[in-house]
Amino acid sequence: MAKIHIVDDEEFDLRALETVLKGAGHEVIGSMSAEEALPKIIACPPDAILLDIRLPGMDGFDMCRRLRENPDTLNLPVMFITAWYTDEESLVRGLKLGSTDYVTKPVRSRELLARLSALLKTKEMVEHIRTISLNDPLTGLANRRLLIQRVSEEISRTKRDNTPFSVLMIDVDHFKSINDSFGHQAGDHVLQKVANVLRESLRREDLISRYGGDEFCVIMWPRRSESTETVAERLRAAVESQPVQLSEVRLNVTVTIGGIAIEKLDDSVKTEQLIASADRALYEAKRSGRNRIALATGSAIGFGDIVAEQAVSTV
Repeated sequence: MAKIHIVDDEEFDLRALETVLKGAGHEVIGSMSAEEALPKIIACPPDAILLDIRLPGMDGFDMCRRLRENPDTLNLPVMFITAWYTDEESLVRGLKLGSTDYVTKPVRSRELLARLSALLKTKEMVEHIRTISLNDPLTGLANRRLLIQRVSEEISRTKRDNTPFSVLMIDVDHFKSINDSFGHQAGDHVLQKVANVLRESLRREDLISRYGGDEFCVIMWPRRSESTETVAERLRAAVESQPVQLSEVRLNVTVTIGGIAIEKLDDSVKTEQLIASADRALYEAKRSGRNRIALATGSAIGFGDIVAEQAVSTV
């Protein structure tokens, strides 16, 4: 079953499509104009959109363009359904705007369902490929590519809306020694364990990624009850409190954390500068002893000093 949003200003056609789709087991949402549909689609994206071209006010072409301009709806499959725009020029125009398929009225039920099934299968394959390309296979976390993408999005959002966020760089202490002493399989197990502890210690909306090797990176949004420093210390303590079992050995693992809290950004700040600032804080924490946190103070990149915070215990 898929969630399908139909946009058609002809109530008879809307109900007929709804009957066919519900009969095939799909969940259906209906709108009679683009202005009515867009807020619903943005708030609750469907699996596919059946979109009439001839609509009052904003037509289907313009609505499709709006969907493709919004990052949240950029990849939603759109199938145009029309009785009027059946010429080659309109077909080409619709495809160039990003429609996935094109069906003419009167709609034949079996054809519609077959085309919709093919569209949904393609969407599923694309999502699977995207998941593989944006996730780390060892830990199941987001990978570096997705992290860079999200940091870039947050920088743009902060520049536009002054929306604060924080970045933490997390490094497993003495990881090379773990690999040398117990082997790379053991090292992989340690990384998986640390990843799970970090995941369980963060909110669902926070993004945690494997940055590379034994480094993790977290993007999070501030909450009233906890500062960036409080969250960083909680993550450090959570890893320290959960030893990793390696065959006969119970290994105490710790992490060092560097980070920065962002409230305002200069227009010239780039993604790599932000990550580098958090990385410098991480280096400062490691230089002063490991198993501790260090935060870059100040509201903008390049301002303020890095201050190392003494942890409860050190390696």
